[in-house]
Amino acid sequence: MEEENPSLAHRLRQHASLASDPIPVLLLRKYLAFVHQTVNPRLTSEAAKVLKAFYMSLRDKYGDDDSIPITMRQLESLIRLSQARARLERREEVTVQDAEDIVDLMKESLYEVLADDMGYVDFQRNTGNSRSKQTKQFIAALTREAERRSSALFSIRVGAVGCVDART
Repeated sequence: MEEENPSLAHRLRQHASLASDPIPVLLLRKYLAFVHQTVNPRLTSEAAKVLKAFYMSLRDKYGDDDSIPITMRQLESLIRLSQARARLERREEVTVQDAEDIVDLMKESLYEVLADDMGYVDFQRNTGNSRSKQTKQFIAALTREAERRSSALFSIRVGAVGCVDART
């Protein structure tokens, strides 16, 4: 059964296979400057409901003190991105589709940054550090523990198969 409103990811995959000539960078910059100066889309009440629902779901799910704070700044960002999406198409109003596209984009962005190795989004994972910095911190913690134990040998259980030894 065909979806009524396919997701942004689905539409991007669908159009990625089509051969197209990229827009020259200079022309794109001129167009973006033009629409930025001449188009100021307003948020429709329907689009606002979509953004508000997403924002409130983030607040409900991840609004505790131990995770990334979900503040009005996130809602304001959703609004600005939706307006930018409408501005690209020179529309004076932000549509529900614009809002849904931005929600999809935000979900993908959050997933990309906050997903753990098992694919679960965990807002408590983000400490403001990149993955490489987190890895370095983990190795440093292992090194400190090895020095404390006077042993550089750690055992890590891997399923029911057995132990894997790792030296720091």
